[in-house]
Amino acid sequence: MSWLIFSIVYSIVAGLLAEASIPQTTQKQAITVVVLDSSKRPVRELAVERIRISGIAAVAVHAEPLSGPRHIVLLLDLSQSSRNSGIRWKNMVDTCKRFLKEVQPDDWIALHAFGENHRVLASFTHESSQIEQKLDALRAETEQDLKSSYGLGTNVATALQNTLASERPELCFGDVVVVVSDGEYSNLDGRKLQKIHQDLIDAGIRVYLLRTAETIQHLRLTPGMPLSVEREIELGALKRQLRAQQELVVPVGGAVLSPGEPIRGFPDFVDHPFKTERISGASKALALLIRSAHKLELDIEEPVRKPRSITMELAGDGDEKKDRLELQYPRWVMPPRTVLKN
Repeated sequence: MSWLIFSIVYSIVAGLLAEASIPQTTQKQAITVVVLDSSKRPVRELAVERIRISGIAAVAVHAEPLSGPRHIVLLLDLSQSSRNSGIRWKNMVDTCKRFLKEVQPDDWIALHAFGENHRVLASFTHESSQIEQKLDALRAETEQDLKSSYGLGTNVATALQNTLASERPELCFGDVVVVVSDGEYSNLDGRKLQKIHQDLIDAGIRVYLLRTAETIQHLRLTPGMPLSVEREIELGALKRQLRAQQELVVPVGGAVLSPGEPIRGFPDFVDHPFKTERISGASKALALLIRSAHKLELDIEEPVRKPRSITMELAGDGDEKKDRLELQYPRWVMPPRTVLKN
């Protein structure tokens, strides 16, 4: 019996010693992070010691600004809901042209468009005037030509996938895709979108949505339906669309920006031209977000064999609302391409 006990104890000790002798590894991963103050303005400094990560054993070890030139893809929504409204068309062109005036001279801009299909309209260039000419040419096309090129639907997930595939390797860590859209997505495939999100996170690319409409287009409902019921149905559809817009961009560290007036009370479901000052404000805010990201390096202290969901927050914020900071960051860490030993 004593021999048996000795054997068991010996085996356990030998196993522990063998495990201890195996070199421990740490996965190094870099993600993009934007810090916003209570006024939603980017903060230039990021104290890594304040970052707390949940969902995985990881610590933030280093942060540096991504302040250099960026590659930016303007991805225009030319689906039927965008094309059929002259106001939405005008809002799109006016907003894009103003945004082009806000980007830095050394930024690279490309122009893509999508509906059911995806098209590359202009490769990366420093010349904003070339992009403006393409916008004017699009606006001059007939509805029949646009329908033939882009169809009726809004395959935004496929458009992101094709954009990423067509613009690599120029589009890389810290760069941005700006979806310019009315936000009416008819077929947002959740599983496909999640896979594309993970590809974007793996590449370190953010996505922003620049809206061209404040609300949804009037729904075609049953004739004779009470107006109050009709409006409640439309309001429910609007809420679903607004939620889908957030789900498109937030998981990859992006955000929704709208030059339109904030919706207060019950919307009238009528498109309105964007005011010049609001277009200017949203364009400046987006250009600032693009240039205000940090490259945050993480030490991940456990194996990552599949995408892992995480949450991040800043510890030590003041109790007052004005002192609180917000993080925009990717919502997953990815399996390693390489694992670095300590």
